[in-house]
Amino acid sequence: WMIGSIYTAVMAIIVFQWNYGGWRTFALWCALPSATGAALVYYLVPESPRFSALHGEFEKAVKVTNMLGGYMGNDVHDDDALTLEEVQHCYKDSVIEDDDDDEDEKSKMKKAKQSIQTLYTPKMRSTTLPLQAIWFSLSFGSYGLLIWINSIFVEVHLKDVYTNALLFAVANLPGNVVSGAFMDKVGRKVMLSSSMVCAALCLACFAYYARDPDNQREESGMPVGQVGIVLSACAFQAFSISGWNTIDCMTGELFPTSNRSTGMGICTASGRIGAMVAQFVNGSLAEDPVRLLCVACGSLLFGAIAPCMLGEDRAKRPLEDGVENSNEDEEEEELLSGSYQSITPPPIV
Repeated sequence: WMIGSIYTAVMAIIVFQWNYGGWRTFALWCALPSATGAALVYYLVPESPRFSALHGEFEKAVKVTNMLGGYMGNDVHDDDALTLEEVQHCYKDSVIEDDDDDEDEKSKMKKAKQSIQTLYTPKMRSTTLPLQAIWFSLSFGSYGLLIWINSIFVEVHLKDVYTNALLFAVANLPGNVVSGAFMDKVGRKVMLSSSMVCAALCLACFAYYARDPDNQREESGMPVGQVGIVLSACAFQAFSISGWNTIDCMTGELFPTSNRSTGMGICTASGRIGAMVAQFVNGSLAEDPVRLLCVACGSLLFGAIAPCMLGEDRAKRPLEDGVENSNEDEEEEELLSGSYQSITPPPIV
């Protein structure tokens, strides 16, 4: 995401500011990384070892787990490596029968409907609904604003819009560093709420400076309002990226393996709805940047409350395989915590 944002900003400068082509050229250059990434993921990224084990592909699960353990700097050779017998012992009673090839479309639709309904059972709705609220509000306040950021820069009279957009994209870096360094230390919920609150405060500062962007210091002539706009916008981007990293990780951890893809899909759809609604709202407020920023700020503050409704963090803990299995089997947890400490945290998702 960070590299793609910076790449897009650089291409905008080359194509539009330096006049090396038109919008078709820009669209082509922006499409190339996506096509390349899709090919690399298809050929190089392995399936989740846990997913493979749950579908009876034990040898594949062992191979990928040991490979990832080696990439993490652990010694996974000889006696320290995960073995086929150990994986079979943990998952032999949890294998999911895959009979999709024998099902008709009606049966598949029924199974999909049941999977969605499972997310709103009394046991799961306390997880699903808060996550949907977070995805909606975070998408409304961040994705919805990203599309309009250049228009806002123009509206508040920033001179070099494309360079400022590049700075805005580079601000992803500190957000990624902070979330990577502190997410496990402070916990998912604290990290998410604090990131969203800080992002909202940055938007409030953005709105404050946007009231009078041409304000200048008498002694230096420096446009304080415009500098404040750029700095607050970059800080907002850093904190919002930290929030996105956290919610992506948290969503995958809170849903059990059997419903994880469905849960991720429902939450992502909620986020897309939030981003689409934001386009209508932001479009109606485009000529009044202060009100637009205040609305986005309110959306983020609303979303910052929702993590308090979620259960405890599952950081550094085994993940659930099914809705009915709220706790990992004691024998499996003992095995994972004892035999495989060299490739923690097992099992890899």
